[in-house]
Amino acid sequence: MLNFSETLTLVRLSLILLSSACHLSPASCPLTPTTAKSGPVPPPEGNVYCALEDKSGRLWFGAETGAYCYDGQTYTRYTMEDGLSNNAVSCMLEDKSGLLWFGTNAGVCRYDGRTFTRVELPATYGTDIMPFQQSARQKSAAQQSARISKIVQDKSGNLWFGTLDAGVYRYDGQTFTNFLPDEVVRSMFLDQAGQVWIGSWSNGGVYRFDGQAFHNLTSTIGLTDGMIGCMLQDRQGLLWFGTRDQGLYSYDGIFLIKMSENMSIWSLYEDRAGHLWYGTDGKWGRDGQGVFRIDGETTRNFTTADGLSANNVFCILEDRQGRMWFGTRGMGVCGKI
Repeated sequence: MLNFSETLTLVRLSLILLSSACHLSPASCPLTPTTAKSGPVPPPEGNVYCALEDKSGRLWFGAETGAYCYDGQTYTRYTMEDGLSNNAVSCMLEDKSGLLWFGTNAGVCRYDGRTFTRVELPATYGTDIMPFQQSARQKSAAQQSARISKIVQDKSGNLWFGTLDAGVYRYDGQTFTNFLPDEVVRSMFLDQAGQVWIGSWSNGGVYRFDGQAFHNLTSTIGLTDGMIGCMLQDRQGLLWFGTRDQGLYSYDGIFLIKMSENMSIWSLYEDRAGHLWYGTDGKWGRDGQGVFRIDGETTRNFTTADGLSANNVFCILEDRQGRMWFGTRGMGVCGKI
């Protein structure tokens, strides 16, 4: 049986072989449809920020160079010329109706399998927070639209967009409602009770929505690092917080437990076996510490020595075949069979 390093190397080799072969009014939402027309391309390279498996089993990767769809045989790339709001795709969501939503560095758009439709959020301005390398054209577009960091859908069907410019927006299909406009939102998730949580990247800590407003729970939980890179609630109901400086914490509603040494945590993922994975990133462009897997009482670290293409891991995904995929800083996507 192949070990982790061998399987990661095998997937990386296979990817190499593939490579060679609008301000809204309360009652309206301006839409700009464009039909996707990109053909087969090499796998994503550079920064890969997010990953998703859709209901049909196709894998999607959001990168600094567009959205990539992998059908198990070939990759198809979608860019601004196909209708994306911006080539830097930071987050994705498949909603309950099967529409795909793409959050970019210049707004959000949805995809119905044939056509991209841009959905304009109110115009915002801000300084770059995410590590996107952009062309002059993209930077100009980004100044006119909110930069989207996370998308979730609540139990009522509302979509929530976390932004780096103006807090979080709730979208009911007709209008947007803005909350916490001064916050830089880096992370967001929906808990088992249906409540929306957001994590601040501007030292604001953790907030939870009670149905009417967001309330800050940072001091209640006991977190002392106010910059939250990622959050997750596992199947046992335990809350996990990845921070910029102080590493990983778990919270059972009573006790906050530090689960790692001080490091910058960028991604969290629970696989089907119940293992918790977390990916690291180095501050100020430095090398990260790879990806870690918590298996019961044991924590194991995987790095480039084990076959990862980079030690900075932005996103983690397990597909329906049980293969793990890792989106990295600067070195594309790699996987474990």
